[in-house]
Amino acid sequence: MDLVTVKKFSGKYDLLHPDVEEIQYCFYGIPSDLCIHKNFTVEDEYRTDLEIPSNEQYGVLEFAKDLLFALENKYLYFTTKDSLVKIINYLETNKEEQERLWNIKIYDDLTKKRDVLLKDLDKLEKHIEKLKDLIE
Repeated sequence: MDLVTVKKFSGKYDLLHPDVEEIQYCFYGIPSDLCIHKNFTVEDEYRTDLEIPSNEQYGVLEFAKDLLFALENKYLYFTTKDSLVKIINYLETNKEEQERLWNIKIYDDLTKKRDVLLKDLDKLEKHIEKLKDLIE
């Protein structure tokens, strides 16, 4: 199982209305055997209303529910509703595993940042020692 993530893209996706700016939300990590749409396009007005998941409190499941709510309130009918409902059901069914995968991702990200900071600190300490030698 992969960690499910969401990315946001801005562009002109409607061939019938090529001047209309739209936002596309793309889900990654959804198993291919679900045979569903993983990209959802909404009009640009929703760009500030929907926040990309960035922490445990507001995760991909909450985002998917907010996206479904936004689409249901904007459109009388949209063809990708079943796919979004399947994504929500998948995330609800695998909530604990997704949370575990999210924690692994955060751990890995923080470990990498720590390693970079320690490397930078080491360089800084060497530079300080050189300056100290020059001063004395």
